[in-house]
Parts: sequence; structure tokens; C-alpha cells
Amino acid sequence: MSLSFLEPGNAPDLVYREAPHMDSLVFTSPEDAMFLDQIHEAIGAGTWTEFEFEYLMPDAELAELIERHNEDCGYEETFLIPRPTERFEFSQLCAAHMDGDYPDWYQKMQEVWLPSDFLERWGRLETTVLNGDFWNIDPANEREILVDLSERGLKVEKREDLYFY
Repeated sequence: MSLSFLEPGNAPDLVYREAPHMDSLVFTSPEDAMFLDQIHEAIGAGTWTEFEFEYLMPDAELAELIERHNEDCGYEETFLIPRPTERFEFSQLCAAHMDGDYPDWYQKMQEVWLPSDFLERWGRLETTVLNGDFWNIDPANEREILVDLSERGLKVEKREDLYFY
């Protein structure tokens, strides 16, 4: 972990990384990056407990996932928490994950963190058949992009160690 998160007044306004599945930069707040990283880590857990899924998934997010599962199934197939050492597949709890609809895809939401004129200059709005529009920001322009953000008074830090996109 970068020390800038630990030093008061030194935390970045935005963090970014290259998307792991395509040539595109993705930006977000440090808090949102760590939140999504934590969700991705939990999704990859093999069992429910023993410091895996239940431990890694943020509490409020887990409660919401269980509630959403139960509502979607009409409470006929209420989600049963697996035994502690039982193998656990995340799709048992969240079918939307298999469709690419969970967790949030931050490339679709770049306008939350970046100004519209910035996105118009550096981004390209693309469309997928199933998941709609997303922003593609070419990593070849990384240096110029960082200068632009700095000139806007934003402190930005690269965080390839966090899994968000």
C-alpha cells in the first residue's frame, strides 16, 4: 500500500490504473477504489468464513446482496449461508456477477469522478452489446492526462495494486 494514504494531507484526490482486461485507464476516488478492490477480493474467496468471503466483503454490501438475492427469488429460495469450510461460489449469491452486472463497472461511471470536458478530450465513449456505454481512456496519453489533471488542481496516484476498473 502506498504511504500517501497514511500521511495526513497527502492523500490523492483520484487514483487510477490500467483496466486489467483492456487498454484503458480508469479513475476513481481512493475510497471507492479500495471498496471495489475489497469486493473483488471477497468474490475470489473459496469459502464463506475462515477469513475469506464473509470477512472480506464489506458488511453493508453483504447484507444488501443477501436481501437482493432473497427479493429476486421471491423469498422462495432464501439464501442459506454455507457452512464455514464449505466451498462457496459467488454466483450462488449474486447471479448478476455472471452477467457482468456486479460489482459496478467503474469505466461506465467515469463522469462521477472526472469533468465532462476532460472526458470529451481524453476519453472515447464506447458501447457494449450487453452492458451499455463505457469510457475508454487511452493509456498512451497517460503523461498528458496527468498534467491536465494536475493543472485542474487534482492530485492523482497510480494504484495498480488495487483491483478496480
